[in-house]
Amino acid sequence: MNKEVSPVQIALRIVLIIIVIVVLLLVSFALVRFVPKLVTSFSSFRDLFGGKERLVVALDKKTIKLGESATLSVKQTGGKGGGQYVLSYSCAKIDSRTSLKINTDDESEIIGCDKSFILPIAPSDPSSEIFNLEPRGDYKSYEQPMTITVKHVTASSTIASTANLTLTISGEKDVVATSTLHFGPRPVEDKPVVSTPVLKTPADLTVSVGSLNVENNGKATLTFYATNKGGSNSGSWTFSSTLPRDGQTVYNSPSQSSIPPGGTSTMYLTFYNAHSGTVSVSIDPNNYIKESNESNNYTSATLR
Repeated sequence: MNKEVSPVQIALRIVLIIIVIVVLLLVSFALVRFVPKLVTSFSSFRDLFGGKERLVVALDKKTIKLGESATLSVKQTGGKGGGQYVLSYSCAKIDSRTSLKINTDDESEIIGCDKSFILPIAPSDPSSEIFNLEPRGDYKSYEQPMTITVKHVTASSTIASTANLTLTISGEKDVVATSTLHFGPRPVEDKPVVSTPVLKTPADLTVSVGSLNVENNGKATLTFYATNKGGSNSGSWTFSSTLPRDGQTVYNSPSQSSIPPGGTSTMYLTFYNAHSGTVSVSIDPNNYIKESNESNNYTSATLR
């Protein structure tokens, strides 16, 4: 015999079902709001202890002059080792006279704004790197803002960061020539053999190299001697020089003072952005001076 369910019991069961449904809805709503926060919190926790990669880029100077250098430090936090660092700088507002020499312990390269400097990273390498930056220009007066971008590129990801550097050109000349004129034999410290002039003959200009030196910042100085072995004053004269450097490679001098018979002009030719190659000097390159010998007006030296 079936026991009949009273209306009160039916009502209680309906209320219970409604309560269960409401509780389920509340739990579902709470989960929808709480789970994303939980994921975010976990992500932040993971990043803090080595999950997501970040690049921290810093310059020890914000403004430098041509001939100076700045140190760019790159620190990697999180992520994996290996891959390569890629350095470049934006062409926006970049003068065509500007380039950038990048040095590390293992690599050295001069790049334009449309090129990249690439440094491979071994998986076991530390998570930081130091780059020495030497901007190059032509020593005219201008300011050059440079936005430098550093990327860490791996097979699976690319992380980038930027640093801003302003290059202030000091207005120095690109190539500078100065001279000391000796009326008679050269000083002992100059060492080249003293010539004896032949009187009442045409001038005879000769040229020889005294020294060629280069500094770490790419500044080079050539010392050479222009000597008049003839018997007449040379009159004003000029010289032309080919220079191994970035930028202007041929220098044509203004007029130089006349050299008397037996006299020597010691010339100091300074130029910047030098690299290895041959430096050549030709005096009176257009043969304006009447000389007894035109075959001794050229000399050269190797810059290493």
